[in-house]
Amino acid sequence: MILSLLSGSLNGSLAGAAEAATQAAEAATTASGQAAQSSGGFGPMFWIIYIVGLCLLFYFFAIRPNKKREAERQAVKESIKLGDWVVTTGGLYGKVVNVYQDEFMVEFGTNKSVTIPVRKEEILGVKEPNLSNAPAAAPASAEEVADEPKKKKKFGLF
Repeated sequence: MILSLLSGSLNGSLAGAAEAATQAAEAATTASGQAAQSSGGFGPMFWIIYIVGLCLLFYFFAIRPNKKREAERQAVKESIKLGDWVVTTGGLYGKVVNVYQDEFMVEFGTNKSVTIPVRKEEILGVKEPNLSNAPAAAPASAEEVADEPKKKKKFGLF
């Protein structure tokens, strides 16, 4: 009998405590919501605009320029014809001897019998190699070099 009275009062006090806790939690959330609104907190509309803005920035600074570059590369690849010198992604120069749907037959080196199929995606562009021993740019004359002011050597980062 005593145990049943204790368990009954214990169950009643637990239910009352749980109800009091839920009321306190509701009061705290409404108070924090009112405090956030009165103190200039950011509402859900701000976060939606913020995320959309970040997506637009990512599009204009990452995706759009990459699409433009890819379109330029595709145009160069489509303009390659027989006899053009090309450079591959591996840095090899060769002459196109045949064009297929997805590949070029490229002749590498001076041996005319060495032709290798190269996928169109592996071609960087049309460029003729410098086969002479002359440097790419002619060096400036001694008079031009003497006329230029000498630059001081800088040390460090700046």
